[in-house]
Amino acid sequence: MENSLSHLQKIVPESAYGANATMFSMALEGWRRGLKLKFFTKYVKKQVKIRYALSSKEREIIFQLSLAETVPKEARKTTRSKKNTKKALLDSNVPTPKGESFDKNNTDEEIISYAKTLGYPLVIKPTNASLGIGVVTGIHDEETLVDSVKDLRNNKGYKEMIVEQQVTGDDTRLFVVGDQVCSAFKRIPANVVGDGENTIEELIKTKNKERRLNPHLSKSQIKIDKKLKGYLDKRGFSLKTIPEKGERIFLNESTIASAGAETVEVTNDLTPESKKIAVAAAKSLTGLVVCGVDIMIDKKKGTNYVLELNSRPNLGGSLFPAEGEAKNISKYIIDYYFPESIPDKDISDHNNLYFDYESIEKILKRGVVKEAIVPSIPEDGLVFKQFKVFGKVQGVGFRNWVYKQAIGRKLNGYVQNLKDKSVLIVVAGSQKNVDQFSEVVLKHNTKKIKVEKVTEEEWLEPVKMGFEIIGKSGHTKSLKNKLNKERMKNKELTNELERTTKQLKKIKQSRSWKYTFPMRKIVRLINHK
Repeated sequence: MENSLSHLQKIVPESAYGANATMFSMALEGWRRGLKLKFFTKYVKKQVKIRYALSSKEREIIFQLSLAETVPKEARKTTRSKKNTKKALLDSNVPTPKGESFDKNNTDEEIISYAKTLGYPLVIKPTNASLGIGVVTGIHDEETLVDSVKDLRNNKGYKEMIVEQQVTGDDTRLFVVGDQVCSAFKRIPANVVGDGENTIEELIKTKNKERRLNPHLSKSQIKIDKKLKGYLDKRGFSLKTIPEKGERIFLNESTIASAGAETVEVTNDLTPESKKIAVAAAKSLTGLVVCGVDIMIDKKKGTNYVLELNSRPNLGGSLFPAEGEAKNISKYIIDYYFPESIPDKDISDHNNLYFDYESIEKILKRGVVKEAIVPSIPEDGLVFKQFKVFGKVQGVGFRNWVYKQAIGRKLNGYVQNLKDKSVLIVVAGSQKNVDQFSEVVLKHNTKKIKVEKVTEEEWLEPVKMGFEIIGKSGHTKSLKNKLNKERMKNKELTNELERTTKQLKKIKQSRSWKYTFPMRKIVRLINHK
């Protein structure tokens, strides 16, 4: 994750991948500033959902991912409807593509007839869908138009939709907080960049491995299917093509995450006009103080068409972009809601401490507790140290003793046996408590335990809140790697089985299969004899 923020590297648990990365980063930002952090459960449509609350002495605000409960319900409701959003934008004279909304009372013919008056290319969007689900872009002719309308309405069940002009430019998400644009990224279709050695197929596999490590992209892999192969074929490529070093090969035209699209950070490339339109778009809805504004920006034509507004924007594209420098959008949001938490002194030492979200999520989802309050960071400055202890310190209960000493002094970190028979101790806490701990470790000797030498160094890596005993160096990591490899093998086998089943089904439905049935029956009888 070389494009992620340093304070988030290596600490985002897999349970916080995807949309939950937004919740984790927001909660972490507030908690590290000294705000009280509480996670709790809420039942939504018979499912357990996790919410969180941040509070200072002045106020408490409950959040759902990036959405604060203080945002008016009317604004939230409007952003969930593309039809109502479009009306709000037009009423505020915000540029948006020409189009019209249709519902279940309109016939397919009425929709198709109107669409023709707009001219091609066109885009069709289900009115109440989100995350790009059901959106059809690149409609260049009547045949595709008719097929798309009928497929969405009759096969996929979307009776309400918007048909509009497909405008040109870069599909860009701008984050508006208050009166300013704090961050922006553009979405680009799935692609690979050549190294002069590997085929497109090999480059896709490598990129998918990289995407699995990215909290924002991990759940949307680039799929090698008939559609992708056809797209490459039309452009004179195949999966066996070896692109030149630095040559970018696009694999489709979709900027939807589920189709393998990725984000490129572009905040510094924005024009004042684009920023002005984004702020105006957010202000078209009263109380929408934090908003993700999707704009199609065409720099050559100088146009900015607002496509959608999002009251609960996913921050992952800015926190973990595929290209460009990551932006800490969580900081701007916490600044806005809790200005009193803006540090008046250096708290950079807090950036290496993080809470155990994975354990919190488990106990909440299992129903063990209804809420979990995360212990606050000590107000005194934090010291991060590592001790390496040599002597007779393995297999003699030394780690258990260290654990008790660390817990008793409110230290965070862990103790771990190393392969060279030494023990590694990592601690984070107040200077006073760390110094006391160091003295105790140096002097500790019993009939079983013999401490011969202790080295002490500054620890620069992140430390999880609490103290734990972990196994031998690399052992846990090795087991996790093996487990992940087995999961990937199982997934590949499952995908292969599905492909083979589909091929077999097609063969059985073919005419040649039906015509050769009598001959195959005779062959089976002969073999049986």
